[in-house]
Amino acid sequence: MNKTGLLVALSLSCLVALSAAGEQGTAAGTFTLGGATARLTHAYALARPDTFDKTKENVLVVLSDAAIPDDAVWEDFPGLKLAAAGKLHAVQVELNADRSVKSAAILDATFVDSQAFQGIEEPVFQAATFDGKTVAGTLSSRAPHQLANKKFEFTATFRAPLLHRPAATAAGAAAAQTAPAKVVLAFVQAAAAGNKAAIKKLLTAEYGKPLDGPNGKAILAAWKTHGLDPATTEISTVDIRGAEAEVVFVDTSNGGGMAAKFTLALGGGEWKIDSAMM
Repeated sequence: MNKTGLLVALSLSCLVALSAAGEQGTAAGTFTLGGATARLTHAYALARPDTFDKTKENVLVVLSDAAIPDDAVWEDFPGLKLAAAGKLHAVQVELNADRSVKSAAILDATFVDSQAFQGIEEPVFQAATFDGKTVAGTLSSRAPHQLANKKFEFTATFRAPLLHRPAATAAGAAAAQTAPAKVVLAFVQAAAAGNKAAIKKLLTAEYGKPLDGPNGKAILAAWKTHGLDPATTEISTVDIRGAEAEVVFVDTSNGGGMAAKFTLALGGGEWKIDSAMM
């Protein structure tokens, strides 16, 4: 590549980096739980397909006091791991296409039993912009209420570009050949056989810990009983984001609805299952 071409390439890469960094929006507000108040400064608006009507699109609005890493933005609960570690506080509100509130929750390390997640009463959303490109307005709790014996309330104005999930790393037959998918397929086989030793090798240490606890046998039995049937399920997509990956199965017997979802973490050169929904 000549010098001119190199300069153009470097300029483009810088523009891409700046664009990616600017995809989050801004918020101005507070989140108060007990005697602690967090300042909500970051805003994200994430497009999600409606669970019951695939022709419609919902929006997950996330307001937080710290930035959420790019590889965590598209998790089911963006910022949850940071919240569990006490490094982030956030409000998450899912809006329907008609601007009504579908559900709401907060992320805070106070809620240890649910890994920092806590559902809340539906807040009030006053839209300023909701045009398919930008979501802006005000979100606030209807009134102070009790969570874990602590007074909770929040209010914030925000503005954020509407983001759509990037295309998956692999789909269809190619997805099944990826390293994360092979780990999940091995887990499905081991779970069907009730092979605890084989299963534990495929899980992160933290996720596999309950198998050695008092509920270990019940967990194994549930995975065996409610496992995935290879005759009616198949891998749809695999999405690899740095050291994390997501493997999604669909049910071919009911029009391709999601049948299961696994998240994996990369450590020591090996992919391990970090959570499973099936």
